[in-house]
Order: sequence, then C-alpha cells, then structure tokens
Amino acid sequence: MDSITTLSEREPYVTKRHVAEYFGFTPRWVELRMAAGLPCYHFGTRVRFRLSEVEKYLVEAGVS
Repeated sequence: MDSITTLSEREPYVTKRHVAEYFGFTPRWVELRMAAGLPCYHFGTRVRFRLSEVEKYLVEAGVS
C-alpha cells in the first residue's frame, strides 16, 4: 500500500536567510520573531523553517 504524504511533509526546510529574503525582512528580524514564537526546527546547531508555517504565523500575528 502506498503511503500518502501531505504537502507539509514534502515542503523543504529553509534557512533563516532564505526566510528573510523571501518575506523581505532581515535575518535579525527573523531571530527576534523566533524569540516571540516564530515556528522553527532545530537540527543540532542549525535552525530551519517551513515557509508555509512562517506565512501562517505572520498572518495570525498581523505582520504585514
């Protein structure tokens, strides 16, 4: 039987720099938002994000 994968499971993890460039912010802004609850994943010393989760966070937080 084939397993069904959801979009979020196929969505790549991206770097802080990628998030900053994609949404038009600075990497420092991303760091500050991480402290305020921006969803992220820690892989050892590396931090990664999923753009869809960041976008949802920004909409819910009212960040334009």
